[in-house]
Amino acid sequence: MSNKKNFFSKKNIVILFFLTMFFLLDRYFKFFIIENKKEFSLIGNFLKFSFYPNKFISFSIPLKGSLLFFLIAFLLFVILFYIIMLFKKKENQEAFLWVLIFLGSFSNFIDRIVYSFVIDYLDFINLTVFNLADVMIVLGCFFVLILHFKNVKK
Repeated sequence: MSNKKNFFSKKNIVILFFLTMFFLLDRYFKFFIIENKKEFSLIGNFLKFSFYPNKFISFSIPLKGSLLFFLIAFLLFVILFYIIMLFKKKENQEAFLWVLIFLGSFSNFIDRIVYSFVIDYLDFINLTVFNLADVMIVLGCFFVLILHFKNVKK
């Protein structure tokens, strides 16, 4: 009973709420851009909102098709299992970072299933186009690394 009480604390529910909101916001932006396909500036020429169908993986590495689909599905399953194990060990801080990574990855995976490409919509100085899910994955990985380096120092 105490495990349930710890997991469903107000703090944990608020964190899960915000992580879920980032996921839903990314899904909304993807829906919006695929329906409108209109480009407009968010911050001058620095950051634009524009539609870009990404058929490959990160940094446009040319890996696609069934192999990519099954690889991502397997990795999502492994991450979900790892998250459950972290929550059972009451390592909530790391678990929530992995939830962030999972939700970002899952959002992009939904795109691959539905459209056969990932919808990117944030155009950064015409150098790269990404989405909020990518930001969730990168930030989650960054903070997992920081957490691990802190733990190694201890």
